Amino acid sequence: MPRSARLQHFWERVHASYWFVPSVMTIASAVLAMAALHVDRVLQEEWALRNDWLYQGTGEGARWLLSTVAGSMVTVAGVSFSITILVLSLASSQFGPRLLRSFLRDTGNELVLGTFISTFLYCILVLQAVRGSESEPFVPHVAITIAITLAVVSLGVLIYFIHHVAEMIQVENVIVAASREADGTIEELFPRRIGTGGPAETVPIDGGWEVPAAETGYVESLDGGRLMELGGTHDLMLELVARPGRFVRVGDPLLLVHGGVRSRALTHELQRCLFVGRARTPLHDIGAAVSQLVEIGVRALSSATNDPFTAIVCVDYLSAVLVKLARAPEVSAYRYDSHGKLRIVASPVDMNDVIAGALDSVRRYARSYPEVILRLLGAIESVSDAATSDALRARLRTVAESLRTEADSIVGAGDRAEVQDRADEVLG
Repeated sequence: MPRSARLQHFWERVHASYWFVPSVMTIASAVLAMAALHVDRVLQEEWALRNDWLYQGTGEGARWLLSTVAGSMVTVAGVSFSITILVLSLASSQFGPRLLRSFLRDTGNELVLGTFISTFLYCILVLQAVRGSESEPFVPHVAITIAITLAVVSLGVLIYFIHHVAEMIQVENVIVAASREADGTIEELFPRRIGTGGPAETVPIDGGWEVPAAETGYVESLDGGRLMELGGTHDLMLELVARPGRFVRVGDPLLLVHGGVRSRALTHELQRCLFVGRARTPLHDIGAAVSQLVEIGVRALSSATNDPFTAIVCVDYLSAVLVKLARAPEVSAYRYDSHGKLRIVASPVDMNDVIAGALDSVRRYARSYPEVILRLLGAIESVSDAATSDALRARLRTVAESLRTEADSIVGAGDRAEVQDRADEVLG
């Protein structure tokens, strides 16, 4: 559908924020409080007292109970938020600031914070309705019973939060999450979801007219369905100049348009089809997805971290992603509409650059680590076996030759000989 990409982009932004789930839960708690109080007003107090599973205390006891729960929730929410900020700080320094997006997208943390805040708000709203020794006393037995239930649930959520934080900060889980995200991007490899791929056609040489960028930033994603729709409506052929992941400045060309009549309204509609943001995202950008794994590996090999074991795990999962990418069928840049008319000429990323570049980036930092070099050579061998093009095999061979040459700088003679023998084996 034409609006699906826009909705998907909006959901990505919302999902990467820390306010959405707690806000929804807070609103839900307010609605629940009003509904529970309404039930208590409709039902007679005698009915509530006949049901032992409902709160049976007095108004003063209800006030004390609700005040205690509300105060506890504020304290626990503050502590959990502080722990989350600490985890984000550690993740930024250990894994890289670009990996913070994955932590912010973690729904578990959002549910935890939302549970504490919503329980606090619920108790406050019910508390103001309690009347004890006044002329018209009102003890909302149902609402207070729900408050007790929410307090018990919050205790369980606190236990879950402690366990969840301990798990999410483990480097293996971070690497696996980045690997799965890259796998998902490969499944939706740009521009596969835009129209139908077809054979190459000659692009008009008139140059067309440009659609400039209205803001500065990275092209995060695009609405291919809407581009197809506009192309059919105005009989356009669109050349995509700025693909997802490309950095653009205000005025830089996003599209070259062939055909149609240039107008401010049409230019604005075409600009709205490309979403420009502050950073690259893996949604349609396979380079950004792979670079997350590369960044973890490179940081592990830095002199400040000096953690080759993490780098080895990272190379293993990186090799799995690159093997899948090497086996992925080539996606045509020429995209046709349902009537067989060429509407979009995309500019797909060169997969050879992504694959070879990822391995080469890790190679530059692995010179002092024979165990990492051996793992890299194994990854090169696996990707080369999966490659379907001679060009990619040649690029991988170049990376292996660089590793073979750099093996001369390894201090230990035994390590140096092992790396050289493995490199010779990979080079065949």
